[in-house]
Amino acid sequence: MPYIDIFRKIQSARRSLLIFASPNEVMHLCKAIKPEGLAILLDVVPPANELQMLFDEMCRYYGRSSK
Repeated sequence: MPYIDIFRKIQSARRSLLIFASPNEVMHLCKAIKPEGLAILLDVVPPANELQMLFDEMCRYYGRSSK
């Protein structure tokens, strides 16, 4: 994503981020910027099974249970 540096500058100014992203960009965003003050909205709704897989992957990344 071309805006990662801009997102980091915004976060360094202690501002929150509300980002619209495609499902395939979500984990890249999670790994590239801090979770504090980060909200990601999906620009398309994937099928339920893909959404569950994305949720599970995010939970594993952040060390949380998806159950």
